[in-house]
Amino acid sequence: MDPLQKAYWEYAQVKGSIDLIQPDSWEDDVICAWSAITQASFPFEEGFHISFELSRVAGRLDIILFRTTELGTRVEVLVIECKSPKHDQPAEWESSRDQAVAYLADTTNSALIYVGVGIGLRARFYKVTQIGTKDAPDFRVFNVGVGEDKTKPLHLVHDREDIGIVLHRLRVHAQEYRFGLVSLD
Repeated sequence: MDPLQKAYWEYAQVKGSIDLIQPDSWEDDVICAWSAITQASFPFEEGFHISFELSRVAGRLDIILFRTTELGTRVEVLVIECKSPKHDQPAEWESSRDQAVAYLADTTNSALIYVGVGIGLRARFYKVTQIGTKDAPDFRVFNVGVGEDKTKPLHLVHDREDIGIVLHRLRVHAQEYRFGLVSLD
């Protein structure tokens, strides 16, 4: 990671937001934590913008991280679907990912986007292609360079370095490509 940028867990606001997530927490607590994490990891000064919705607004993605290109085009970098800890069940991970992609199919023109699913204190990232095409979306777990089992959900505290690597790689590549994202492969 960039030695000049603090890691997300070093910010008091992020620590406080993560500490609020308990087994009986509401979805809004998870949204607040991810909002703080994305704000810390993707600075406004570098052209990143964050839109977030509270859980009371049905049918919307919880967090959308985007950049505006020099041509004025909005390019989604990462979208995050959040759920309360009670949804930390195997079927809920796939369902939450599918919910995010279904929303994106109607709203984005990106051929490639990264989706995060945050359920309680755990997260999983996906690289998604073929959104909005006649073909079914293609999903791949995107826990790049992360541990031995790249498919397991990552814990916001215990796996914070691994999550930091994923977020940093997304940030660097989004900065390098002013006219859209490219594959990190």
